[in-house]
Amino acid sequence: MDIDRLARTEPEVLYRKYLFRIGNFQEWVGVWIGSFHQFVSARMKKCCAVVAVLLNLFVYTVAADGTGHELLVSNLVLLMDKDIGVYVKAYKDIEKLAASIGTAAGVTNSDERFVFAFLITKWSREFGFDPLEVAAVALTESQFNPKAVSPKDARGLMQIHRPTWKMDNYFNTEENIKKAMQILYMYRKSSPNSYLKLYYGDTGEEGNGYVKKVKGNYKRLARIY
Repeated sequence: MDIDRLARTEPEVLYRKYLFRIGNFQEWVGVWIGSFHQFVSARMKKCCAVVAVLLNLFVYTVAADGTGHELLVSNLVLLMDKDIGVYVKAYKDIEKLAASIGTAAGVTNSDERFVFAFLITKWSREFGFDPLEVAAVALTESQFNPKAVSPKDARGLMQIHRPTWKMDNYFNTEENIKKAMQILYMYRKSSPNSYLKLYYGDTGEEGNGYVKKVKGNYKRLARIY
């Protein structure tokens, strides 16, 4: 799903078609998610991301162990009810990151920067990165322009180098972020002290300069955050 479609997607469609990918599991949780939606809507704006955060950051800890959908959903509801405070905090963290992106990168469209923050948080947590660091890389690489193309043919928000890394669509924002996380994860695992230089493609002085820029942008985002 590209960023424009995601930004226009209604919360109910987002819940069912984009987040809940476990087959018939969609229908079992639909009613309960509706009531959770109302609970959160009474307390904050843009609640479409609350369940997104919930599912992607926490819910996959509930195993589909073959005991049936009913038990799975029951466990899910208990988990959600127990940790609502955690989910709301995670949602607020995304809103803060969105505000930082808006100020630091000049992204004026509130829906667009919110989706950037949501997708960065989703895939950062998936691969064990700090979302602020990933946002700093995006700011350094493309100034949050998902259609950016460099003279060296690096493309998209995270500037995936086309000659090196193969993708079906370099300008699909989610796929671009996901690919960047895979690359950063691979480099961090093999070279934990130089993964940002390797991502940039230069381990010399140029790479040092790149790392300084990322760290500087991290501080900019963190101050606003």
